[in-house]
Amino acid sequence: MTPLIVFAPDGERPASLPAPKPYRKHSDTLSVSSHRSIAKPAREIGIRIALGALRCNVTAMVMREVFTLIGAGLAAGFSLALALANLIRSQLFGLNPRDPLTFVGPAIVLTLAAGSAGFIPALRASSLDPRTALRDE
Repeated sequence: MTPLIVFAPDGERPASLPAPKPYRKHSDTLSVSSHRSIAKPAREIGIRIALGALRCNVTAMVMREVFTLIGAGLAAGFSLALALANLIRSQLFGLNPRDPLTFVGPAIVLTLAAGSAGFIPALRASSLDPRTALRDE
């Protein structure tokens, strides 16, 4: 359980409480995403950098993998949303269940969020030292 530090008033000793569940879920997702895109192909990235790959090429390689996963998620999400749209028709007031803006808006927001979350590990991969990457294996 991830601890959450809470500072008490009047300079008292801080209390440590468990972090709320949504925070833990997102931090776990980021750490799994970061591990998947950096730790497994670290040797491959180290070899590419040692052979002269540019930093922008390594970043593009990692981002290509990120956007492949995003595309698969969008395809699955759109197909499930279209298939299940009629089930929630009674709960949507003044909104068509197949409204294009309802589908495209959240898809854009989630794509931007996932792309920006994948960009940090991509930058970390592009600044990898090839000597340490090859030595660790």
